[in-house]
Amino acid sequence: MSVHPKTMSFSEQNPTSTSNEAPWILTVGASTIDRKIKATAVLGNYQEFDGESAFQPNDFPPTLLPLAYPGSNASNSGAKYCTTASLNNTTVMGKIVLCEDGIIARANKGKAVKAAGGAAMILMNVEARANTTLAEAHVLPVTHMPMLMV
Repeated sequence: MSVHPKTMSFSEQNPTSTSNEAPWILTVGASTIDRKIKATAVLGNYQEFDGESAFQPNDFPPTLLPLAYPGSNASNSGAKYCTTASLNNTTVMGKIVLCEDGIIARANKGKAVKAAGGAAMILMNVEARANTTLAEAHVLPVTHMPMLMV
């Protein structure tokens, strides 16, 4: 199958005329680039985990911050997803918050963590998304991690 689009050229003498000067051939190519915007989370034991993020501020402190996992709250099954209603200022204030992907949009998780006083977020994939990570813009420092097997 070939595509022959009409090209339009207007002239001052006849502004409504069109012409197709040559048979145009359209070639379409597709490719992908294996590229990541790497964001590394360093734990207290200096173990490093690589993820992705489009928001990487230069002024983020190099000091280690405590880690909070709202999902350890057995009384609130939605806490692991870091919904606004599930976060408590006393548990995430000034900490890096580990949130699992799902239920609400990833960017909204970051907004909820920031509103609760969290300093940063580690967004961990669920098993269904495995190693698929995205470099998205967030309102605080975030690294989107593949599913961690710990």
